[in-house]
Amino acid sequence: NVPYSAFKEYQIIKLPALRSLNNKLREDASHLEEEVDILSEEIDILEPEADKVAMVEEELKEIAVEQNYNVEKLVSLVKENAFIIAEMKNNLRQRIVQEILRIVVSSDTNNDGVFSKVETKMLILKIHMSLQEYGVEFDQDKFLELMSHDPSVV
Repeated sequence: NVPYSAFKEYQIIKLPALRSLNNKLREDASHLEEEVDILSEEIDILEPEADKVAMVEEELKEIAVEQNYNVEKLVSLVKENAFIIAEMKNNLRQRIVQEILRIVVSSDTNNDGVFSKVETKMLILKIHMSLQEYGVEFDQDKFLELMSHDPSVV
């Protein structure tokens, strides 16, 4: 009998803990129900927006199908434009090189193939003015330093 009564006493002691745990679980369940209600309201608010987005997406797909030819044509034109721009840059480079060569040859006033200080300064000024027309920067100091080491045309 003693072990049975000890067992019953232990079970009675556990009952308040079980009640407390049961109450805590009820509170958690109530809180979760409130959260579910809030989420349900948010879903109700967002569903019409989702329907509108789906309609817009469908319209955009239709437009894309209709415009497919135009998109391909546009991509083709963009590629052609890039090729033309590259060719124009290449032509401009060649023209600038020819212009600089013309200036160098014409700036050697005594045709000795060596630039005097006066000829070098005039050459720098002419090159600077010519490149400025094309929007190209010219580092006069570097060029002057280069020409001070070797002022020859060759």
